[in-house]
Amino acid sequence: MLLALAVALVTQQTATCVSGGGQTACGFGCVSAFGEVACAATPAGVCAAAYGRITCFDPDLPRRELERAPRAECKSAYGTTACGYSCVAAYGVVRCAQTPAGRCAAAYGEVTCGDPAWSARRGPTPPTSCTSAYGVTACGYSCVAAYGVVRCSSHPRGRCVAAYGRVECFEPAGR
Repeated sequence: MLLALAVALVTQQTATCVSGGGQTACGFGCVSAFGEVACAATPAGVCAAAYGRITCFDPDLPRRELERAPRAECKSAYGTTACGYSCVAAYGVVRCAQTPAGRCAAAYGEVTCGDPAWSARRGPTPPTSCTSAYGVTACGYSCVAAYGVVRCSSHPRGRCVAAYGRVECFEPAGR
């Protein structure tokens, strides 16, 4: 019981305030660097300082999920910083998914990211996956590579199938 309480206190984030360079900012994951101060607006948000600037990110999630969402990450490379989830730096670019269930992959000279459709973002959302083939990468659900095409559904209940020389995906309607 005491251990569970200690873990809860350590993982519970509270807003803080940071001052620097004559400025003060309050929020989460605050950073002070390069004469600037910045904070994320939500507990799942993050800020990072690199290459002379501060970059902050707050996930675009329903309010009820923001406090229990995993903390986002930032990755800096090639003179830029990107923040989000499943960040990948390759081929001179840095990209991140915008939701915890999103994924990014590097292949064929590009970094591709995919996130679930908005209609799928209610409650726990399973992670997407990325598939690379034929010089193309696609991220989502039920990915299929056939006939020189790679396609994925943007919804966990969506389905893709290859038949008769085509790849078709079903996207559930509504919420």
